[in-house]
Formats: sequence, structure tokens, C-alpha cells
Amino acid sequence: MLDRTKQAFICPHTTCKCSAVSDTVGFKFKGWDLSNCKFCGCTNAAMANCKQACIDTVSNYAKMGCGKLVGGSYVVPKHDAGSCSKGIHETKFKCAS
Repeated sequence: MLDRTKQAFICPHTTCKCSAVSDTVGFKFKGWDLSNCKFCGCTNAAMANCKQACIDTVSNYAKMGCGKLVGGSYVVPKHDAGSCSKGIHETKFKCAS
């Protein structure tokens, strides 16, 4: 049985989700589930590194041309690690032509 004082820091199921979104309106172009863990807390590497992993993933997506997006479009990373962290980042990546 878990100590009740620690339950707030341990989620039964947590996923690090990442999206490449429009730099202007936040429309989602592509999404990834980067990591998935059961009974892990925010200090677990999968959750603690979610933001940087998302930035790296979107950077690589832009270098590869962003799929069907028009070359020269910009995307920004958006990550969601549940109650650990989430946000849309200021870093813009230009889709390769």
C-alpha cells in the first residue's frame, strides 16, 4: 500500500504526448506518444524529459519537411506530460522545402 502523502506525486498511468502545431493558431499537424509509463512520478526520466524530447522530435520533423505542409511553414512543439508539465513552446521550426 502506498503512503498517502506520496500518492499525489505518482500517477497510475502517464504519457508524454507531443505535437507539432501551427505557429499562428495552434492547429495540430502531427502528434506522437513519446513515452508511456505506469506508476511513475514526475521525476521519472520519461516525464522529466518530455519537454526536451518533444522539442527534438518537432525539430527533426521540420528538418524532414513536415510531411504534407508547404515548405517554409513554421511549427512549434507542444508537449503534455499530464500533471507533471505541459505547454506550447516559443521555439519555431521552419519546415524544410
